[in-house]
Amino acid sequence: MVGRLGGREQFPFLVDPNTGTSMYESSDIVKYLFEQYGGKRNPSFGLLESTLLTGWMPTLLRAALCELELPYVLQSVGNGSKRAKLLYEMSGSEEVPYLVDHNTGMEIREYKKILSYLFQTYTSATT
Repeated sequence: MVGRLGGREQFPFLVDPNTGTSMYESSDIVKYLFEQYGGKRNPSFGLLESTLLTGWMPTLLRAALCELELPYVLQSVGNGSKRAKLLYEMSGSEEVPYLVDHNTGMEIREYKKILSYLFQTYTSATT
């Protein structure tokens, strides 16, 4: 598909369905994304916001999301921050990790349960 769309099989390759733009080269892609979407609070990059995962989580859980190539919004919280208040309002606690899957409606708090859920829900591999 990349060869057909861009003329050569080279990665990374960006296709922005919002503008019809396609390009190679990491630095060009980063520059384009910042210029095109940097001023927007929640750019969708062609995805509906309801298809995103929202998480308050440590690095290892974020790595799992990246490995599964799942789009997500990371919410960082510090003591007394507005996001900590939001987390408390959503979950009844300020404890992390906490994952909200807008695709399924699942809300999960425990580290191991989040990992298990992500891999069971978003992989096609059989055990």
